[in-house]
Amino acid sequence: MSLNVCVIQPFTLFWNKIENLKQIQSIIDHSSNDIDLFVLPETFNTGFQPKAHLVAEDHSSSPTLQWMKTIAKTRKCAITGSITIKDGERIYNRMYFIYPSEECVWYDKRHLYQMGGEGLEFSNGLKKCIVHYKGWNILLAVCYDLRFPVWLRNTLENHYDILIIVGCWSLLNRAHWKILTKARAIENQCFVLAANNCGSLPNCLPNDEDSHYVGESAIIDPYGKYIIKGKCGVQDSLNTTLTKRSQEALISTFPVLKDGDSFMLKN
Repeated sequence: MSLNVCVIQPFTLFWNKIENLKQIQSIIDHSSNDIDLFVLPETFNTGFQPKAHLVAEDHSSSPTLQWMKTIAKTRKCAITGSITIKDGERIYNRMYFIYPSEECVWYDKRHLYQMGGEGLEFSNGLKKCIVHYKGWNILLAVCYDLRFPVWLRNTLENHYDILIIVGCWSLLNRAHWKILTKARAIENQCFVLAANNCGSLPNCLPNDEDSHYVGESAIIDPYGKYIIKGKCGVQDSLNTTLTKRSQEALISTFPVLKDGDSFMLKN
């Protein structure tokens, strides 16, 4: 069983939706016709904006969501990524997963990045989301979630094959991004598709590492090895075909999940 994936790493123009979507559209248009799944970073249409009300789109009429649905329908593929969404009276960092049929499911970011002010206007989600696509079980996660292994823990009862983590990680935390994406692959015996933005916040200083986004998106195998790694600080796209053979071989010969501790998450 195989899955053709494309992880897109745009050079994000912060808070410029039109140009960001135009850039991503161009990357998709120049991609192979056999891609099954496109993965876009966190808040790919605007870049991260803690003043969420300035960029939030309404869930019922989001032009970015409609754009994603159009791609899924015309390309006969799935597409995923997060955007800032207003749903009722609350605003979420919402990761949509769109099927070729245009059906969509979503995951609302659980862990809000308090150091960046995300908790001031965003509400956090309460539920994990495992999607089922072309015979694969896929767990959705957003940025800061990567630091919380209990939230992302794979289990025999709710097993997933792929972890998709979409992020907006800066140069300041470059080493953490590399280490934690590999760690999540190893401990959960899963593939990791890690999509990260690159680019800089407006009017930032050249030496302010927390305002420059690293890129270095990655596709990692269940052994924690890079299948392919994105460049630092520039637009890139990563393409590969995932197969279950190596993952199944690892799980059958080294079934660590069987020895995992049982636990219950509380909100």
